[in-house]
Amino acid sequence: MKNVNGKIKLDDRFYINIDPYCWTLYEVKTTPAYSAKGKPNKGAGKQITKAIGYYRKLEHALDKYVELKAKESFSTFSEPISILEVKTILEEIKNATERLAHKLNVEIGGESK
Repeated sequence: MKNVNGKIKLDDRFYINIDPYCWTLYEVKTTPAYSAKGKPNKGAGKQITKAIGYYRKLEHALDKYVELKAKESFSTFSEPISILEVKTILEEIKNATERLAHKLNVEIGGESK
């Protein structure tokens, strides 16, 4: 695995960098025009890449991605959501992850793809 390098784009904000030692999950954020306190940001519009974590296995990086997407989905609701809505969101994320795992020919949750 000495010459293994590359990138897996998960969506417009997240990607996984591949190197000989680990799988690194990154998030690309754009600096907003205004800070949380309402003051203008000097670097507005600038893209910043943040390492979310370093993982020994691809499926661990994907698990973290799924966790982040689930939390993001749930945080968009202004009112309590039903268990049915929670199950639907989790199923959509699981299906997307399984499709990606199948494309990459890796295991997710002990199931061979």
